[in-house]
Amino acid sequence: LKPFWLKTRWLTSGRGRVPRAAAMPGLPALKANQQAMASLNLAVQMQEKSSPKNISHSPYSSRFSAAQQSNAASTRSVLTQNSWRTATGEDKKKMEIPVDFTSDVGRKKFGFSHEELDNAAAYYEGQFKISMRHGHGVMHNPETGAKYVGKFQADQFHGDGDQLWSDGSRYTGQWVRGQKHGVGTYVSADSLKYQGQWESSRRHGQGAQEYANGDQYKGWWFNGLCNGIGTYYFSDGSQYEGVWSNGRYDGVGTLYGSDGSRERQGYSAGLLMKREVLPGGSPPKRGARWNAIGGKVLFDQVRDEMHKPTMLAKPQVSKYLIRRETAGVDLSAPPLKPRTAPAAGSRGMGLLDSEVGSPPASAPGRLGGADRPVTARGPSEGAL
Repeated sequence: LKPFWLKTRWLTSGRGRVPRAAAMPGLPALKANQQAMASLNLAVQMQEKSSPKNISHSPYSSRFSAAQQSNAASTRSVLTQNSWRTATGEDKKKMEIPVDFTSDVGRKKFGFSHEELDNAAAYYEGQFKISMRHGHGVMHNPETGAKYVGKFQADQFHGDGDQLWSDGSRYTGQWVRGQKHGVGTYVSADSLKYQGQWESSRRHGQGAQEYANGDQYKGWWFNGLCNGIGTYYFSDGSQYEGVWSNGRYDGVGTLYGSDGSRERQGYSAGLLMKREVLPGGSPPKRGARWNAIGGKVLFDQVRDEMHKPTMLAKPQVSKYLIRRETAGVDLSAPPLKPRTAPAAGSRGMGLLDSEVGSPPASAPGRLGGADRPVTARGPSEGAL
């Protein structure tokens, strides 16, 4: 038995059998194949001249096409040094294009399809992989206006995508497993805009947020709140540079007023603990290094002094107080005197009350057998 590279192959043509060199890598084999092709072409041309009308029905044409394809494949194998074809004529395994006549509505195992969602109120059009939304696609709800255009993975938003909600808010950026994660821009329905880093659908990292009233915060975020070094720009032109914690001032910062004033302020959990008035100056340019320590202090104030109790002056009587009108009448009365015993001399002398006269103001009188004090009445009392 000869080795396979020494075997001689034969091609069947219209004029007989033409030898062809084995598919050996190298220039000699390539030249041999070219000579074989030239001989075949000559044979076909002579056949066409002899019977030009029946060339399409001649069995030699089909044999030549098969031989030509086989020879071309052999030439390719010589150039690429890959002898994948082992016999002349047709291949053992023919390449067949699969034809899929299934419907493109509903979930497919692979490929593009249209899927209806929420009782045909919404739909998805895009790629599927293993019967799941995977690749580029569009999910739209015409009734509410919600729409997503972007990448999917395992039925979730994953990759770059653009999400529009029914209330008008919008997010354009990166997604990971259905959540905003990475770098993106979010615009809310009330014109609040954030552009920066995200993590698990929360502002996390470095970013800038613009508010509806014109204010802007630029700095670091943590779990959706301002945290770290940041700068808050007010709409009136003033700005505050300092440290933040859980969305509140926390630490030392500098307030630059729109009128050129400067104050160094110290906060604790959002409460102002100390303020120092510095000489006026313009705020630093954006991107410049922040300096919260230097500067001459003109006036300072601490929170303890703010909360000291204030001693007010003694209140004076107001002239607008209400006074009781008496129309010139004296409403004062003499004090009541204590009850005293009658004098002993007047009783022993046998003098009657009528003889003595009216008793004095301090003498007791007898009215109805009971001793009751009798006091003199003044003119004012009788009038009343």
